[in-house]
This record gives sequence, structure tokens and C-alpha cells, in this order.
Amino acid sequence: MLYRKQALVVEARQWTGKADSTLEIVEWIESYSGRAFYSENALFIFTFEGTMQANAGDFIIRGIADEFYPCKPEIFEKSYQPEPDPSFQSGTLDDAYFDRNQVVLLLSYLAADFGWDVWVNNDDPEWPILFIETPVGQLSWHIPAKEMPKGITNWYDLWKDGEKVWDGHTLEEKRARISRLIDEFES
Repeated sequence: MLYRKQALVVEARQWTGKADSTLEIVEWIESYSGRAFYSENALFIFTFEGTMQANAGDFIIRGIADEFYPCKPEIFEKSYQPEPDPSFQSGTLDDAYFDRNQVVLLLSYLAADFGWDVWVNNDDPEWPILFIETPVGQLSWHIPAKEMPKGITNWYDLWKDGEKVWDGHTLEEKRARISRLIDEFES
């Protein structure tokens, strides 16, 4: 019978054989109640299967039961790939707003292709407001000037000429209008 190893994330560190690397790895192992010691250019790790020897360059892996064991670099590289750093949050507020702004700008180009009026109020040059006049009412978003594409200067012209004004919609009204648009596209 064949078996596939379940995908799981493990923590691992490569032991360089140098004193600082040795100290770091021994302290790491001991922080999980493991035991390890250095002797005669080798790192010895107490594992469930007995004491195992790691040589410089080997990876030390913390397994799913907080056990530690060495792994040769060539085996490690065939078996594991780096996991994205959990401290990097692509979900930061800045990232979320950047993504949202990109989607709104894409939507504005699509709206213009649909023949809907798209325009920008530039009263605050640092935070212009992008407007889309849809069949169900006006939608608007503040977009940082640094994220506004350079090629939309014609959208500013409608605002400058006084042809377009904000209709006073609230956030709730904007959300309701977006929901109605989605409903219309779904039907």
C-alpha cells in the first residue's frame, strides 16, 4: 500500500557548526524541553529514537510533537520548502487599502468602458475622490494621489467644469447601490 506524507509546517534551523549557531540551536531545543549537547565538532540531539548526531550544515527540525532531529541538507532541500514568514502580514491595513484602491481603479476603467461617467474631485490634491455614476446611483472612494494613474486627467475635467457634484450619498447608501449592481449583474 502507498502512503503520502501529510503536508505540515515544521520549524527548522541549519546548524553552521560555529559557536553562536550551536548556542542558538541548543537553547532553541531546550526551550521545548528537549536536550542537546556539543562535543568533538558534532551536535548530539536526544530524540525519541535515541541520541542522533548532527554535523555542520545539517538542518535541525522541530517535529509535530516538539521533538528534534537532524536532517542532511540534501534530504532537507528535497523534502521541504520555505514557508512564508508568518510575521509578514499581507493583510495589514495599508495592504488592504492598496488592494482596495487597485480594485476601485480597475472598476472605474470598466465603468468608463460601460459608458458610465467616471470623474475625480480634486479639492484635496493629496486625497482626490473618484466617482462613478452608475445606473443605480453614484459611488465614490477617496484614493491617495500617489496611487492615482497619470492617464486619467480627462476625468478631472468633468469636475473642473462643474458638470459633476457629489450627490450626498452615505456609506450605507453606497453599499446598497453596490449590492443592487451586483444583483443586476447576477440576473
